Amino acid sequence: MFFSDLNNLRDISFSEEFADICGITEKELRYYFPEGIRQLAEREGVTYEEACNELKLNYDGYRFSRSGSDIYNPWSVLNAMRESSVYDYWAETGKPTIVVEALRALNVDLEKILNTECTLDQLKGLDLSNIDPLPLLYQTGYLTIKDYDRETKLFKLGVPNKEVTRSLFNELLPYYISVGRDTPDSVARDIMNAILKGEPVRMMENINTFLAAIPYEMKMEDENNFHNALYILLTLIGARTETEVHTSDGRIDLVVKTTKFIYIIELKFGKSSRNAIDQIENKRYDWPYLGDSRRIFRIGANFNPATRRLDPPEIR
Repeated sequence: MFFSDLNNLRDISFSEEFADICGITEKELRYYFPEGIRQLAEREGVTYEEACNELKLNYDGYRFSRSGSDIYNPWSVLNAMRESSVYDYWAETGKPTIVVEALRALNVDLEKILNTECTLDQLKGLDLSNIDPLPLLYQTGYLTIKDYDRETKLFKLGVPNKEVTRSLFNELLPYYISVGRDTPDSVARDIMNAILKGEPVRMMENINTFLAAIPYEMKMEDENNFHNALYILLTLIGARTETEVHTSDGRIDLVVKTTKFIYIIELKFGKSSRNAIDQIENKRYDWPYLGDSRRIFRIGANFNPATRRLDPPEIR
């Protein structure tokens, strides 16, 4: 029959009724896995609540409806309970090749696409013959619903958790920066240590070490590639990074924050570091942070396409 049941399937993808059917809720985690959490806490040398928080940061954050609760990735939680260890288990199930290639081919601004708003129709509209990055990222699990605005009927999207961030960015990084197998970890640690200790000169020197390894076939005349490379790098090493931060007189390229320091970074491409630092000061990008007790570093940096490295930065 034309109107048979098979022709009238119900799509429950965004249904409130079934929003938590494919994951583990916070209540379920604490009810069904107390022994596993205790074993994890003992092995990691942390308290029970600290272990719960670590599980939440790494595996929670998925949401599939307008007002549904966040849910945990069941695969990762079950493996963490079995191994008594927080690890990137989901990343081992497969590599996001199609996602990475699509993001690179479409030359998207990563920070914007990973923190954006869209309609329900956009989320549903995955067409592999004409790829839109939003539904692709959502339906492959790299983006999830974070909030919903009833007035505009827009969904706010974001990366679910740390595990997903590391999985995606670890795959993206080689497309922007190609370094030796042993180099990334050591240089990344040096960058993060410099950030935490308030050493902007050493931070920029180590960032330059990473950028020096950008392959020559990479079209770095594209400024977007340069910005994406730094955003991926700083996010991967664990720095609290914001990009395109709006002020009353412009947009700051990068803001990196720690408990003691705030780094305001303006990036130029084929210009000069002086030009970058002048923009920070002329447009008073530091104004929103002047009441903050943390020390502020203002850094102007220019990527020189001829040398394919950063020129000496201006730091004030």
